[in-house]
Amino acid sequence: MTEDKKEKNKSPHSPVKKTEETKKEVSAKSSSEKSAKEPPAENKSVVAEETKKEVSSKNKTSSVKASTGEKNISDKQASNPTEKTNQKSEDSLKATENSTEKNKIQLNALFGFKMSMSTFYDEKGVSFPVTALKYEPSFVSQIKTKEKESYSAVQVAFKAQKNKRCSKAIIKHLKPAGFKEGARFIKEIRQTPPEGVKQGQEVSIDSLKKGDLVKISALSKGRGFTGVMKRWNFAGGKASHGSKSHRRTGSIGQHTEPARVFPGRKMPGRYGFQKVTRSKVPVVDVLSEEGIIFVKGPVPGARNTLVSIQKI
Repeated sequence: MTEDKKEKNKSPHSPVKKTEETKKEVSAKSSSEKSAKEPPAENKSVVAEETKKEVSSKNKTSSVKASTGEKNISDKQASNPTEKTNQKSEDSLKATENSTEKNKIQLNALFGFKMSMSTFYDEKGVSFPVTALKYEPSFVSQIKTKEKESYSAVQVAFKAQKNKRCSKAIIKHLKPAGFKEGARFIKEIRQTPPEGVKQGQEVSIDSLKKGDLVKISALSKGRGFTGVMKRWNFAGGKASHGSKSHRRTGSIGQHTEPARVFPGRKMPGRYGFQKVTRSKVPVVDVLSEEGIIFVKGPVPGARNTLVSIQKI
């Protein structure tokens, strides 16, 4: 029985032989795959040369693309002359701005228009009121000297106005200064004319600087015909019933001896719309690009009132 079992185990269909055969087959397959993947030593040099050629061809194509891109950019720049013209126009504008700034002159006074009030804060955080004045570009229309006019001054014109709204005398007077149209305002600044002043030159807003003390003059608000209590701050009569003199003026003079009212008596009349001047007003800030001057405190007049700003 033992011998028969041994013979059965040695039979060709035994599991031991099968496992050995499968191992041999797997090893043969792996060796064949490696041999297929790995080229022979002779072919390795050929493959390396081919890869080098591929890399060099790729580099050539990339360099050609870059050169073509640069050519396209240069062609675009050549085909777009508008960009060059825009740059030239910007350069010319800058040059004209610089030339105009050099041609501007500085005077002892400026004219502006009242805009509105605002609040500023100093370094310590304390607030104070401020009035904004809009500077209107003004041009020299006439130069007055002591030899001709017996006094020295610089006449300035600003705020253009249509010819049909101006007289022929004003149009003829402003032509030598280069005005194509008339001007709404023509004012004088009493000072000795600076050197090199010519008709038509623009007055610079930099004539005033931060920290300067100026004298401001303008027309106050018009309030019409008012009584003595509003116009002169009178106390008025009795407020009790039946006095009949609540807001009346009262006595305006003596008896028969003078027989008249002395001039200068405070009485009802037109109130406001008079020239009011404030002196020693500090300039808080000057915005030359926007054409705005900030002055400390209030300024007489309503909005858009012409204001004279004169250095002290």
